[in-house]
Amino acid sequence: MQNIKNIYGTDKFISIEAFEEYKVKPEKNDLFMTRIGDIGTCALVENNKDLAYYVTLTLLRPNQNIILSKFLKYMIESNHGKKELDKRTLHMANPIKINLGEIPKLRFCIPSLSVQEYIVSILDKFDVLVNDISKGLPKEIELRQKQYEYYREKLLNFPRNN
Repeated sequence: MQNIKNIYGTDKFISIEAFEEYKVKPEKNDLFMTRIGDIGTCALVENNKDLAYYVTLTLLRPNQNIILSKFLKYMIESNHGKKELDKRTLHMANPIKINLGEIPKLRFCIPSLSVQEYIVSILDKFDVLVNDISKGLPKEIELRQKQYEYYREKLLNFPRNN
C-alpha cells in the first residue's frame, strides 16, 4: 500500500511467501492509521482482499460490539484525537512518530452503538459533500444560488415612497 487514501491503488507488490509471513492480515472493517510523519490519518479496510502494509502504518481491529470502525476513524481524525496522539508522539524523532505501544493509551468517550451509527451517518454525508466533487459541487452551487437570491431580494426590497 502506498497511499492511505487509496489503500487498494498501488503498483507495489510483495511475494506470496512474504505475505504469508504476516502475523496479522487486514480484514474488512479493520482500520489503518499512519504513525510516522503524518500521524493519525486513517483508512477503512472495506473488503477482505489481500493487502500488505508497511511499518509506517498500524492496523487497528476495533471490537465492533463496542466501537464502530468508522466512528473510531472519525474520532482519531478529530481535534480531540489529534490532541491524544500529540501527547504520545515522539516529537524529537525525525520524522516524528508514535510508537505502537502508545496507541492503546489513546482515550476517547465512546457512546452507544446506536449513537455512533447516527454520528457516522451524518459525518459520512458531510464527507461526500466535501470530498466528492460530483456531489459536493452541485450542492454548493445550489446553496450559493439560494444565497444570491436571498440577498438579491433583501437588497431590492426597500421601502418605496409614493
